[in-house]
Amino acid sequence: MWFRSDNYTHSAFAIFTLVICLSITIVVSQQIVFTSGNAKFHHAYFKEFRLLAHNGSLDILMNITHDLPQDPWMNFAVSMGGSNKTAGHRKLLQYNVNMCKILDHNERSLVSIWVQNIFKHGTIPSKCPIKKGNYTWCGMRPEMLNIPTFFAKGQYFVNMDLYFRQKRPKISLANLTVIIEKK
Repeated sequence: MWFRSDNYTHSAFAIFTLVICLSITIVVSQQIVFTSGNAKFHHAYFKEFRLLAHNGSLDILMNITHDLPQDPWMNFAVSMGGSNKTAGHRKLLQYNVNMCKILDHNERSLVSIWVQNIFKHGTIPSKCPIKKGNYTWCGMRPEMLNIPTFFAKGQYFVNMDLYFRQKRPKISLANLTVIIEKK
């Protein structure tokens, strides 16, 4: 029989229920906010690229001047602590991905799933080539992005370098930095 009515089963269920309740309490009591954003971009490809952090949320405005001629790549890195300009921060994660494979759902990695989650909150097309136009992500909040709750309290720097990989030297399209604070 799949259901056992003994003390072990009741104890396991009680422990499971307690863990779930504690997890919910921890998630509710933690506050994760976007504190700032900065974008530097190649003017031959973008007319505008802005990151605006306000009231803990983030807006992204992107105006592409013409169709992108090849797949853009992203070097994605997350670091913690210190100032972004000093050696006082620790790199926690770094990943390099083909953005078109992510948009087409052909890339299956932790970063690609996270980026796909970000894309579903914006107006970027779901396939390549990426066409000329205006794209926005408005009112993004950290909880919408499934940021793991097990991260320690502190400041996190998310750096994204968009570039064309096939050209030598690589052509940098945009360099984005978002600062997230977990209180």
